[in-house]
Amino acid sequence: MLVQDLEVVTVTDASVAITWFSGSATEVDRYGFPMPEASDTELLLGEPGRPGSLRTVLHDSSPTAYHYAEVTGLEPGRTYAFAARSAGRTAVQTALQLPGTGGSTDSPGMFTTLRPAPGSHLLTVALANDAHRTTTCLPTRRSCSPRWWTTCARPTAGPTGCWWRAT
Repeated sequence: MLVQDLEVVTVTDASVAITWFSGSATEVDRYGFPMPEASDTELLLGEPGRPGSLRTVLHDSSPTAYHYAEVTGLEPGRTYAFAARSAGRTAVQTALQLPGTGGSTDSPGMFTTLRPAPGSHLLTVALANDAHRTTTCLPTRRSCSPRWWTTCARPTAGPTGCWWRAT
């Protein structure tokens, strides 16, 4: 079994979320990637530079190949060492994370919780995004402004797939 793609995805002043993947060491999909292989989820935290201090803080025996571990109640501004395991195997960090580049102070197997901003809380802003592509009506004239775009009526084949034509 391969246990890989370990990534710290979210860090707050009191929590961390970490993900990784477990897959077959021998079977690959049609793109050459390991086939998913379900196993348990285990996250260990401890003191940096002291491997013996790592202790299990989360263990979920529900089998999955796509592991998500979130731990709350952490101390703000503190650096933690961590390890993630599935089926007793330690996860390998993703190749997409480049510690020490672009001003990053990340080190493999460590994260630092954020320090709360000074002062009182003023407001909370939530942003949402939908990355899905929608069927958009295309104008029927070359020099149309958006006011020419109307409701979609019927599909017509375009060079890159199915396009919709305004009526």
